[in-house]
Amino acid sequence: MHIFRSIKLGTNDEAPTGRKLRAQRIKGLKKLLKRNPTLASYIVRLEIVIPPDNEWLGKDSTFLCVMKKISNSQHPLQTLSLRGFYHHLVNPSSVWTNFMKPFILPFITSLELRVISKFPLSILCSCPQLRKVILWASTLSVSASSLPHPNSRPQLQSLEFGSSNEAITSMLQMNKLYSTIYMDLSTLQTLKAHVRRAEDLTSVQQLINKSEGSLLDVSLVMDNRPCKSTSQVLREITSADFNEAYLPLTQRVDLHTMHTLQRLEVEIFATSEDPLAGIISVLQTVPTLLYLELMIYGRWSNGHGPENLVSADWKGLNAQLERISEVSKSLRAQIGIAYEVPRGYPTQPFQNVLGSICTTLLSQSRSIPHLTLNAIYGVDYPRLN
Repeated sequence: MHIFRSIKLGTNDEAPTGRKLRAQRIKGLKKLLKRNPTLASYIVRLEIVIPPDNEWLGKDSTFLCVMKKISNSQHPLQTLSLRGFYHHLVNPSSVWTNFMKPFILPFITSLELRVISKFPLSILCSCPQLRKVILWASTLSVSASSLPHPNSRPQLQSLEFGSSNEAITSMLQMNKLYSTIYMDLSTLQTLKAHVRRAEDLTSVQQLINKSEGSLLDVSLVMDNRPCKSTSQVLREITSADFNEAYLPLTQRVDLHTMHTLQRLEVEIFATSEDPLAGIISVLQTVPTLLYLELMIYGRWSNGHGPENLVSADWKGLNAQLERISEVSKSLRAQIGIAYEVPRGYPTQPFQNVLGSICTTLLSQSRSIPHLTLNAIYGVDYPRLN
């Protein structure tokens, strides 16, 4: 991977020093591209930080000159990532005409919106090559009447969202409410949702229903946080909000019409409830599957240990694995358990408990002909502040 494959421009600093720093970086990039023109051909991803005074996107001549070099028909950009800290485009018309239309809309296959407010939906629908969208804490708007009507009908293949239920609702309703704005969601192949609220699961089900004939890969992260590693997820959650992260899956996700489904990934948090009840409820609706990944996060708190994991309905989970593997004739499954204990506590007793659960799972899986199961576990301390 080339060092210039991805570049980042802009700053969220509203002060004159921030604007000066942004201008210096853009001028520096322009000089670098002038000295080494071939570098432009390596740039396929552009990340832009959008401050409140973001009119420069459509008016900064140096920036637009740089864009002319890094995104054109000879070497187009593939991905645009916008990060806004809850800001919106100040002058959508200028951004559309001078930035989006010549350098972005004809080329990008992937668009990432992170903490962007009221991003014009018509921009998404004007990218004919768009196949992947990531929405994080962002909203979409159809009120930018000054923008031209889209003449493209992008066919989305991958969608990831978190804290963006309003934006998903806009995408689902646009084809019904606005005859000039269209995006095909029936072609979705990959869906990943970071779920914190019941409305998020409603959106997940609507997207599943919309793309049931094409969806191959579904991932549900049941805490609405991007998962980086086993320990990092737990470290981001305090004991006060740990139970808040629990949202039952039971009877909320129905996959019975998804005969093309190949991969299902679910990340859940073990609370006082049976942590397996929700995933069993989902698996009961699965008609066929090739790969299942289940990750369970737990922690010791208020004197409560991993008893709920020991008493969980592992027998019910095993029954669903057996049913699905028999129907699919081949099922690979990975089950992971990550547990956090207070610093200073001995970890070995917890490892013994989790190890016993995994050993039993592996032993039972050997009697299921079409199932290949891997079970892993880990015990960790919270990080030091």
